[in-house]
Amino acid sequence: MRQISLPNTSIKIGFMLGIFVTAMLAWISNWLGTFSYLQVVGAPMLAILLGMSFRTIVQFTPEMLTGSQFASKTLLRLGIVLLGIRFDFSQLITLDSYTWFSILCGVLFALLIVISIGYLFKLNKNVSLLVACGTAICGAAAVGAIAPQIRAKQQEAAIGVATVALLGTIFTLSYTILYPWLGLTNGEYGLFAGATLHEVAHVVAATQSHGSKVMDLAILVKLIRVLCLIPLSILLSLWFSRKSAQLERISLKKIPMPWFVFGFLLVGMIHSWIDIPSFLTHIILSAAYFFIAMAMAGLGLQVEWSSFRKLGGLALLVGMIGSLLFALFFRLIIK
Repeated sequence: MRQISLPNTSIKIGFMLGIFVTAMLAWISNWLGTFSYLQVVGAPMLAILLGMSFRTIVQFTPEMLTGSQFASKTLLRLGIVLLGIRFDFSQLITLDSYTWFSILCGVLFALLIVISIGYLFKLNKNVSLLVACGTAICGAAAVGAIAPQIRAKQQEAAIGVATVALLGTIFTLSYTILYPWLGLTNGEYGLFAGATLHEVAHVVAATQSHGSKVMDLAILVKLIRVLCLIPLSILLSLWFSRKSAQLERISLKKIPMPWFVFGFLLVGMIHSWIDIPSFLTHIILSAAYFFIAMAMAGLGLQVEWSSFRKLGGLALLVGMIGSLLFALFFRLIIK
């Protein structure tokens, strides 16, 4: 008689249950994000907070945690790949050389200044680097993409996500209030918001009241920053692989290359070359954001509040100072 492997069945059930919980929390966070007073907070921030709160109420088994880890890693990569559907590379040539130069200088400045401040405040190095990448490039998606390349712990990644999401919300509200005193035209404001805010959602929230042209410019600038995720992921993957091998020469086959970033680029190219129906683009984007929300919920489920309290406050302070200096720097270089 054939025996049934109960342990394997139990593992599979726990794994699927862990994924189901992340999907449920992602759905709730997306629903909460539809309320006007929570839209600026964003689904990623809500999902990670829901995950952290749910973990304090419900006892998770190791098998369920495996499911949440799958969501926080594999589904995050899938979500980032699908985000490439936002890109139309033909639009990139509409920006002049000085705008390109300003955007790239801003990304480099944000990376260096946040890392430097983190060093001065003795913040955990991985958290410091994740906050820097989230500030300079694309918020939670950048943190999630970079974390495995630098071998960051789940709790470090969760702190990075929560920090940049909260900072993006604070700065979005600040830009909206301070706009009359920034001394910028509508076009310059679109460039400023797109070049300095943390998430695409923050960019949209800060510019939508200024008209579609301003918002489109801001999103385009923001997506150029997102493109910087590709070389940065590769460089960090190479650096940390060599560092872990004590600077010994290693083959490219052994380097954990961020292939999902190339998937992101490929999807963007397909969207640029092929006229994809708008309804299909909307479906793909919705799936991308849902997978990312699931990933953020998965991160939250693996975080203990005690660890967050220990590093979260300092990470927020470092990110706040860095983001403020980043905004001031870019304001000065705008023509």
